[in-house]
Amino acid sequence: MKLHSTRCEHMDDWFVGFFEGDGSFQQGRDLAIVLTQKQTHILHVIQQHYQRGAVLAQRADGSVSRFIVRKKEDIIFFVRLLHNKLRLSNRQAQYTRFVKEWERRYTPVSLPEQKLSPLAECAWLSGFIDAEGCFHARLGKKTYKQRIQFHLGQKHEKQILYAIRDVFKKGSVSKYTPASSFQYTLTGIKNMSSLIEYVDRFPLRSKKAIAYTKWKKILVLLQQKKHLSEGFRPKLQKLMQHINK
Repeated sequence: MKLHSTRCEHMDDWFVGFFEGDGSFQQGRDLAIVLTQKQTHILHVIQQHYQRGAVLAQRADGSVSRFIVRKKEDIIFFVRLLHNKLRLSNRQAQYTRFVKEWERRYTPVSLPEQKLSPLAECAWLSGFIDAEGCFHARLGKKTYKQRIQFHLGQKHEKQILYAIRDVFKKGSVSKYTPASSFQYTLTGIKNMSSLIEYVDRFPLRSKKAIAYTKWKKILVLLQQKKHLSEGFRPKLQKLMQHINK
């Protein structure tokens, strides 16, 4: 499967959602905007799309990389892009502190007038799923029961999970460990239509797009009741085990 690459539609909203999941504002001797990821490919997609920043290995074995923005003109570009687009309260607070520190050290930033789009009508959630979402399915060992799920976890930020639940019209938000962490969970063959409609409209761009395609194929097989076939169950089990591989 070919992943989405440069000059993609809805890229800005997708980037904001992805940044809210895996990004950070660094305030040390130098100011920087950083995205940290195990998936180096998606960082190169971002760098190539915006023609700004650099992708650097964070670990010697290349297992973790960073997209890092240090040049002043590039930082201003992303500060303007993120303005009034962030939805997580902790990320909004980090952004405000970063802009104040920038203006203290350098010059005021001219920020654009831009409105926050409805969650269901932009690619923000697609980027957030790429950063934080997980697709899962399994079969019962000794029964014909099956479970297919999508879940999304966040620390402290339960309100965004309730907003996501409203978009998909189904699912639940619950606490889980560690403390102050919450998870949105969508379970069941009959409850996935709004999620699929959204993701098909605003495609995922990281390797999670591959996981979604596998998961969606499994969903169709479950809808066809293939899990009730003794001969097909081993194949279905194998497909489920490889959703995120």
